[in-house]
Amino acid sequence: MPESDARRYGTENIVWADQRGLPVSPTAHLLKIGGNQMRTLLKQVRPLLERHGHHSEPLPVRPVDPCDLARYVMAAASTAT
Repeated sequence: MPESDARRYGTENIVWADQRGLPVSPTAHLLKIGGNQMRTLLKQVRPLLERHGHHSEPLPVRPVDPCDLARYVMAAASTAT
């Protein structure tokens, strides 16, 4: 992922989405980055997170389109601690 993309969207936001089990392609679309860029970042970061006990869990719902995903993210972000 180019450095400008990582800085612009914050690696932590991408990891946050992954830790909540959000699908990569629609999430990448919402963040306006390439799906391959997001997959590459996650491939690098997941082993580090797992080593420290952080594991993503599947979503309790299956978003059908980016609008469903956006609604889920907004609800999850408002309840995140």
